[in-house]
Amino acid sequence: MKRRAVFPYILAAGLLAGSFVFACGEVTLHPGTYGGPWEAGARPVPVATVTTDAETSEGLEDSFVSEDGGEASVTSCTTCTVIASAENPQSLALDSSNVYWTDEGPTTNGEAGQGAGSIMSTPRTSMMAMGTTIASPYTGPLIIACANDWLVWSAVGSGANQGSVSVMDTASTGVVMPATTLTAPWGVALDQANAYWVAGNGGGTGMVLQAAPLQTGTAPIFAAVSGDYTPGGLAVNGSNLFFAAWGSNGGGAVFQAAVTGGTPAPIWTTPSGHPQDVAVDANNIYWLDEGAGLLYSEALTGGTVYTLASGLLSPFHIAVDSKNVYVADKGAGTILEIPIGIAIDGGNVLVLASGLDSPLAVAVDDTQAVVYFTTPSAIMSAPKM
Repeated sequence: MKRRAVFPYILAAGLLAGSFVFACGEVTLHPGTYGGPWEAGARPVPVATVTTDAETSEGLEDSFVSEDGGEASVTSCTTCTVIASAENPQSLALDSSNVYWTDEGPTTNGEAGQGAGSIMSTPRTSMMAMGTTIASPYTGPLIIACANDWLVWSAVGSGANQGSVSVMDTASTGVVMPATTLTAPWGVALDQANAYWVAGNGGGTGMVLQAAPLQTGTAPIFAAVSGDYTPGGLAVNGSNLFFAAWGSNGGGAVFQAAVTGGTPAPIWTTPSGHPQDVAVDANNIYWLDEGAGLLYSEALTGGTVYTLASGLLSPFHIAVDSKNVYVADKGAGTILEIPIGIAIDGGNVLVLASGLDSPLAVAVDDTQAVVYFTTPSAIMSAPKM
């Protein structure tokens, strides 16, 4: 499913908390490093394809329901396991025990149904589960993040400037909504003290960064960017936030901003691409240019921008663990793994899963040897290499 560039907006009619116990893990800065000098250049994909069946799957066929309710084409993935059924899931988050996702629910002509969305969870060990609703209803639930026993998620809503951000203490299952009048809240993140989000400023007048202390839920604007930008993914690492943004006429930038405030500064710009998502570890920042089909990286200290992969058809989300960057290539129907700590030599992009129907989101950590991802009808996993 292709997300919309012109967003519907939110109606938060109420909240439904689940009755199970779960806890988001501690924030860990992944110690990924470049193992040696990197030569400029792109690694085309696909390079290698994993063909061995996962131990938990005998090779499955997964049929999907299209946006208009009809059955879409049947695809297969011999390395994949279906964790849970879903209906247009948009984003994933993990803790040590559970997988969380924003479930858009049924759509009409590609538009989110009024109050049809929800926040869902299932144990990582699930197979073919239905999932548990932990908060609802939402119109167009979008991005979710998890850390330190907290969840944060955004929703685009049902009318102009009705997007929202919600924060949940998983120990109490109580939901606080610190922001309710947002435009295009495409990026959310968490650290030990705050929930962060980036949203449009309305009418093509730029973007705003906001933060809400986890214990209070108040949400002042602490940074703003002027110009014709729509925000993309957001990541936090220590004292800095990083986020992608694109312009209505093409092009865009990746910005860095201090968590204490101040004017965000672009660390990379493009006149014609579509910066989509960002991820960060202890040493590097990674970002996707969906329009150009490229994956980039740069050291947090600045310097050379490296092209990690090229020829992607429509890369949408990325995730990183201590060894690899993972990409959901929606257009190619693949989940990719790109090692962090080796030289760019044109031969190190692995296809972990293929034959997928529009994989949109991807999530990973170092606790398990699998990567999690979405299709329009399922939450799935495939083994790492």
